[in-house]
Amino acid sequence: KVSETTLPPHEAPEPSRELPSFTAEVSETPPEAASPSAPPWFRRTLPLALVLAAAIMLAGGSWWILRRPAPTAQEQKAWNIASREGVIPAYQGYLGTWPRGFYSGQATARIVALKNEAEDAYAKAKATNTAAAYQSFLATYARQGIEVRDARAAYDTLNVEEAKAKAAYDTATSSHTRDAYESFLANFGKSTYAADARQKLAACHSETRNLPIVKNTPLAQSASG
Repeated sequence: KVSETTLPPHEAPEPSRELPSFTAEVSETPPEAASPSAPPWFRRTLPLALVLAAAIMLAGGSWWILRRPAPTAQEQKAWNIASREGVIPAYQGYLGTWPRGFYSGQATARIVALKNEAEDAYAKAKATNTAAAYQSFLATYARQGIEVRDARAAYDTLNVEEAKAKAAYDTATSSHTRDAYESFLANFGKSTYAADARQKLAACHSETRNLPIVKNTPLAQSASG
């Protein structure tokens, strides 16, 4: 006989439990669809918020244009004078009296534009580097309130050199010889008169080549004296 042995309570076998399955399931959903999306209320509210912000900005701009106080007669007169003169000091004078005036934005924009224009003109004058170029710049922008000290100094220096070149050129043309033109070009080959001096020098060479040939024949004394 097989005797049935009763195990103590603490030695009773534990009931078997099924282990969870760790088999990975392949999802056919693309990563974009699997990522969390914005909640429906946000998707509905965002366009409405953008439209509301645009409406507020438009309303503010319309209020500024329509409700902005018109210039007084005195300010309008000052602006008319400044715009008619069209120079930086005039616009600066307007802004000094009416810094937040009706035309303050236009005055500031014109000052910036005139300064940029003057800088470009000065750069062109420096690239040309002639007294005439600096003289043209000074005639246009000296009254604009632009700093023209460097341009005036360059003009004075070049003007002295130009006067020397003019005197030497006049001397060369008065003598109209090859030596005179060659001497002028050696000293003032970069002056504004150099091109004309080279043409006259070439003309001297041409005249020399075209001179008639003269033969000197000795005279024979006759018996009669």
